[in-house]
Amino acid sequence: MNKVAQVTITILATLALLLLLWQLRGVVAILVIAIVLATTLSGFVNLLTAGGWSRRWATAAIIVATLLFIIGFTTLTLYVLGERLPSALRDFRALYGELWRTLLAGSSTQQSIAVRLPAPALLDDLWLGADGSRLLALVSGLSANVGTLLSNLILVIFVALYWVADRERIEGLWLSLLPARVRPQARTVVYRVEEEIGIYLRSKIVQAVLI
Repeated sequence: MNKVAQVTITILATLALLLLLWQLRGVVAILVIAIVLATTLSGFVNLLTAGGWSRRWATAAIIVATLLFIIGFTTLTLYVLGERLPSALRDFRALYGELWRTLLAGSSTQQSIAVRLPAPALLDDLWLGADGSRLLALVSGLSANVGTLLSNLILVIFVALYWVADRERIEGLWLSLLPARVRPQARTVVYRVEEEIGIYLRSKIVQAVLI
């Protein structure tokens, strides 16, 4: 095979790989985020093992702590939304009504702006629709988007926790795909990158908690 043919095959294979990654970009994004999360959690596991914990108990403790944090954060978010959203809507109506009346009582330019804006009494009809159809469409679209987001989030968490719990087997699997002579270098590079990413993300988490 001449050099031109080799270059052509290499270019075509690269383009095919890029096309495959683009078609599977959602799956790739989920996998990358899960690996980053697993890297962060693995750092906490290593901290516990350095403090005298066995790796099995350290892994179990980090997984349980992660699940409790997710449940607590979700519960707190839903509670805050349920408590604050109605009052936020009332405050918005009052602020909008005051602004609209101020514009209407102002100069001719301000009055022309106020005329183009909907009256405060019509806000509910604009949001909900005369028969509630807009509200139904909004809730339907929001539910679909939230459902997709939650399913992807659950998948990311599941993959990350599985990566932490069964790291040795996963590591052996991807190393088996490489030639034996490059496996030590590949393992070293992956560990180094994982350590740097883990240190950075853990520092940001600690800063966020302290702030």
